[in-house]
Amino acid sequence: MSSLLTEILISLVVIAIIGGIIGYLVRGVQLSGREADLDNELKNSRAALDEADAKVGKLEASMKQMNQLRKAEREKLEGRIRELEPLFDIVEKRDARIRELTEALDTAQSERQAELDKLQFDMSTRSLLDDDESEVSRLQNDLRLANRQRESAINRYQNQVRQIEDLENTVREKDRLIQELNQRVSASESSRERAHEELVARVKTLEKNLVERDDQLALLENKKQYELSLLQSRAEQAERRVEELTTRSLQVEETKSQLQSREIQLRQEIAELRDELSERDAAIARLRERIQAPARPTAIHAVSGNNASGAVDDEAPGLQSLKGIGQATEEKLVSLGIENLAQMAALEADDIKRICEAMPGFEAQLKRYDWIENARRLTGETAPSRLNHQSS
Repeated sequence: MSSLLTEILISLVVIAIIGGIIGYLVRGVQLSGREADLDNELKNSRAALDEADAKVGKLEASMKQMNQLRKAEREKLEGRIRELEPLFDIVEKRDARIRELTEALDTAQSERQAELDKLQFDMSTRSLLDDDESEVSRLQNDLRLANRQRESAINRYQNQVRQIEDLENTVREKDRLIQELNQRVSASESSRERAHEELVARVKTLEKNLVERDDQLALLENKKQYELSLLQSRAEQAERRVEELTTRSLQVEETKSQLQSREIQLRQEIAELRDELSERDAAIARLRERIQAPARPTAIHAVSGNNASGAVDDEAPGLQSLKGIGQATEEKLVSLGIENLAQMAALEADDIKRICEAMPGFEAQLKRYDWIENARRLTGETAPSRLNHQSS
């Protein structure tokens, strides 16, 4: 029954260890799958970050190119402005000249008008005074010449005004182009700033996601290490329990073997006791027969341990008179040369060792029933035996 319980306990411990190992393997597979997913997400995040870095690099390259183009355009505009500065000076000079010419023209017109008025007055006066008509024609020719000069001056003035207007239109067109270029540059700078802000925000988001993924990986690693330590401690506990159970099973087996040997010894003792009881019953029966039979004289012969033949009287007590020796034990002792109580009382250590080789339980029974002392007491010997000195 105890061995069955031990086997059941060992089986339960083995099942628990196998279950723990299977759970550990399943957990390991789950953790490896989770780590693979996190690694894939991390790789995707890093790829996205690399892509964003590439886009940032492209945008920076494009911005550098745009800056270079803007710089070149500005240099062109500055060169064009430097080229137009003399024209501006010329225009200012022409404006001043036009103003002077306009003032001179106005002055000349006013003078001519005054002269014309004067001439008309003179003509009217002369007509009234009946002067020479040749003078009148001369004055009219002078008036026509003055009108023609006035018209030519007005035409020159209009041409100069048109040239000035063309220059002003050219300057306004250049100003418009410069303004458009500035608007484009400002728009590109604002778009670049927005793109840079978006990329910075995206990079920060990716970095935050990477930090969170790293934290998750660290937590999973700590959890894995904790579970591994728990499993190792459980495995160590299970191993200790297995060792304890093995030790206990060995102890149980040893106890079982001791019990079996004790059982065999008890059975032998019971068999000897039964033999002894049967012998006692036979002795009691013989005594009863003697009591019932008429008394007769018997010769009592002394038992000598120095008798060479070792023969004893039929009425001398045999080995079965000692407690614990039955017929089977007596037969074994007789086969080993111990035939009477005198030989039993004279046993030495070498004799006991020789007998124990043939009868394993002889020494224990010898000490238990004290056969040597009882044999010495029955034979009348009082000297201590060498066996007692050696055994003590």
